[in-house]
Amino acid sequence: MPTETPRPDSDDAAALSGPHQGAGDIAAHLDIGVIGKVCRSIGVAGYRSVLESFLADASGRQAALLAALDRADLAALQGRAHALKGAAASLGLTAVRSIAERLECDGESLDARACAEVAAELRVRLQTTGELLQQMGFA
Repeated sequence: MPTETPRPDSDDAAALSGPHQGAGDIAAHLDIGVIGKVCRSIGVAGYRSVLESFLADASGRQAALLAALDRADLAALQGRAHALKGAAASLGLTAVRSIAERLECDGESLDARACAEVAAELRVRLQTTGELLQQMGFA
């Protein structure tokens, strides 16, 4: 599984998490069509409520997946990645869904170094996604 992992201390990661993300950053991280459908279905306040729980990791999905990656616990990756993928997809969180989907499909083939790289990438994407949603008034 090829990875282009932005590291938290890299220029790429700084660009992703900077205060001035552009339309390309939004499109890479968020599916505005899904967000719109959810908002039409449950209202903006409902979306914010569900999103707040996701971003606060109230279910523990993110923490469980990150812990499995940090331990390189390949046996635990598939199920945890599947749960995070579903939650992220239902909220229109494209970048997070994409990483979780990669882990669900290819996680059992990762070595400890690759697990650490993907964990760093996931942390950056979660942070950037939260920042974008906040800038857009959803979080």
